[in-house]
Amino acid sequence: AKDQNIALNPSKINGACGRLLCCLLYEDEAYIEAAKKLPKVGEKIKTKLGEAQVVSVDIINHRGKIMLNGEKIDYDFESEEWFKFSLDSLLLAEFTKLRQSDKLILDMCTGNAPVPLVLSLKTDAKIIGFELQRAIAELAWESISINGLDKQIKVINDDVKNIGEFFKPNTFDVITCNPPYFKINDDKNKNKNDYLTLARHEIAIDLETIFKLVNRFLKDNGVFYMVHRAERLDEIIILANKYKLN
Repeated sequence: AKDQNIALNPSKINGACGRLLCCLLYEDEAYIEAAKKLPKVGEKIKTKLGEAQVVSVDIINHRGKIMLNGEKIDYDFESEEWFKFSLDSLLLAEFTKLRQSDKLILDMCTGNAPVPLVLSLKTDAKIIGFELQRAIAELAWESISINGLDKQIKVINDDVKNIGEFFKPNTFDVITCNPPYFKINDDKNKNKNDYLTLARHEIAIDLETIFKLVNRFLKDNGVFYMVHRAERLDEIIILANKYKLN
């Protein structure tokens, strides 16, 4: 709870059993790893507007507050042009359970390939990622090359809706996805940056299309893993039943 900056109020961090919530322990390792990539409170950082001092850090959202020219302002610690990756990607990769029989894995909406990179530590299976944005795909290619994983991981710079041009139906043993979370009309979460808008909003692909593709390209005994916002759980359950993912 301290690692995650949660108020140490027993009523908020204890489960029905009276003990510390199991989810806090489950998330802790990934949370600590994510924190290593962010500046610490009090640290000085360089921004496009000049040098600033970190006042607070929101590890999950890679955001926080900084003191710049005597003014406390909100700040996004991710790239000001495009994102790196979020804690959600790490949790998704850690949650994914792979079997020895799994030979081919698909990661939809792969970004700069954090999920394939983490999964490569758990399996020798081939991993295919689809990333629509060229600049982000190039970051993925560079990360894969630096880690010497070119033979295991392949990121295709194309719309995942075109996957049928590359693979036949019923091909993948496992499919993972960290999709855009917000509907197009959700203006309160819209980002002015085009890279982030495409990554976070259902502009290029929506939730139902994802389930349609999974239904078509996942093997009969395959497994689908996805991370999403709890507020859309009802919709996810309905779509999972509709496309026979149960």
